[in-house]
Amino acid sequence: MGAVCFLLIYLAAIPVQAHQNHPSDSLSVAASKAYADSNWLEAARLFSEAITNGVDDSGTVYNCACCFALSDQKDNAFRYLDLSIEKGFTNVQHLQRDTDLTELRKDERWPDLVRRMSEAQVAYLEKEGIHTELFFMMKGDQAARLDTDTIPWDSVAVEDARRLNRVKELVAGKELKTAQDYFNAALICQHGTDSTDYRLANELAKQAAALDTSYAAAKWLSAASWDRYLQSMGLPQIYGTQFRTDSAGVWTLEPIDTTAVTDEERARLGVPSLEEARRQAARMNLKGESNELR
Repeated sequence: MGAVCFLLIYLAAIPVQAHQNHPSDSLSVAASKAYADSNWLEAARLFSEAITNGVDDSGTVYNCACCFALSDQKDNAFRYLDLSIEKGFTNVQHLQRDTDLTELRKDERWPDLVRRMSEAQVAYLEKEGIHTELFFMMKGDQAARLDTDTIPWDSVAVEDARRLNRVKELVAGKELKTAQDYFNAALICQHGTDSTDYRLANELAKQAAALDTSYAAAKWLSAASWDRYLQSMGLPQIYGTQFRTDSAGVWTLEPIDTTAVTDEERARLGVPSLEEARRQAARMNLKGESNELR
């Protein structure tokens, strides 16, 4: 879990069936708050209770396992990780780098867990017809951006260019079929170098959202890629997804056209309100955070 965990799950994980407006959602919210307060055992209890009461999406089950791991309850942690695979969690790349699970990696059960989740991921890709090469290119794109303080940007730029060129070949060859394919390609193009790349990212993200109207990450990426495209053209962003530092090193949304879209339109695309975006900039300035888009 944690900030990086949630971001990676949101942008890069294989989609799983999510619950909506379930009567036990309040338990999950309370569990997330307990996690944020480092009250691991209480968070585990609340997540477990939510699951018992019918909240069975794979992300909640995985989060429950994380909290048990942090509480040094390894048997329960492995039990819920097993259950998360049954429920559809197959993001083995995230599993292997999640710091919440550090202690579990010393357990003799860990290699078998990784093997089974890897097999589940391959089976999912085949079942859904997801372009396997593109999927793993997207995973490489994400893995390269895990720790913004130590990223070797020169070597990452070389790999970014290689991935981008391959994506353009796949697009030209009409090899993208699923919403996940279009999203994965868009995410890689978002890390391009010029307005042409960002415009392509926008078009691909919109296609992903059109193919799957419930694909929240694709909707958000369509807004973020358009903001990045506008900025590359020397124009103000409109959604408020991009943060920059000014000449004094202060994080800001400026320049931004605050009249181009409404907060209702932002909400439709899963983008925070302008007021919330400005609060985020303020928090970043307080904490000295990086805003590199993963």
